[in-house]
Amino acid sequence: MPIRSNLHTHTIYCDGVSTPREMAEAALANGFVSLGFSGHSYTPYDDCGMSPAQALAYRQEVLALQREYAGRLEIFLGLENDAVAPQPLEGYE
Repeated sequence: MPIRSNLHTHTIYCDGVSTPREMAEAALANGFVSLGFSGHSYTPYDDCGMSPAQALAYRQEVLALQREYAGRLEIFLGLENDAVAPQPLEGYE
């Protein structure tokens, strides 16, 4: 059975190499039914996490993709949050 979903991905906003849009397009092209983004949250001691400004841009882009791809690809906005990260969790799925 082919895999049609990935709920743990990273983008250019943290330690990934692709934009959320590139990943959504690739997911659709490969027959995925859902895609979850799980960017690393900000922590003051770890450079692979998103800065507060990057986290805002990440949220805005993924939420826009949710609307754009509705009915074709289910997109989830997630956050890989460190236990001591100051990142608020409201609004993430």
